[in-house]
Amino acid sequence: MRVGLEGSFWTQPATGSGQYVRALWREFGRGLPGLEPVLLLPGPAADRVGAEVGGEVVVEEPPRRFAAGKARKLWWEQVGLPRAARRAGVDLVHVPYFAALPRPDRPYVMTIHDLVPLVLPEYAASREMRLYQGRRNPPSAP
Repeated sequence: MRVGLEGSFWTQPATGSGQYVRALWREFGRGLPGLEPVLLLPGPAADRVGAEVGGEVVVEEPPRRFAAGKARKLWWEQVGLPRAARRAGVDLVHVPYFAALPRPDRPYVMTIHDLVPLVLPEYAASREMRLYQGRRNPPSAP
């Protein structure tokens, strides 16, 4: 089975999510019977330094207008990641954070490390954040 690991936090090794992605990728690289790991990265390709050790790496470059910030992140989740997964021919995609995923054309597994954005109303106060989280209304206060 080809498993794609969403690797956008690869370039942020000082963060918890960055450490998680790198540790998981190292474990994938040790080899598991029947598992073919593929690290799926948003461009630029230079950001993948060191990633080749664990297995195959597929990089999807964003268009210039989505080169930075929130637009880049949303482009990656909605367009780039699904495109990279198709190009890599993965059977399953693992996203190691809470993300706005499109209608997937293959199975996705999502690890949510922090439930705060799902339970505290102030984290979903804006219309944009509610849309990103797939909600119509903010959560109720606990």
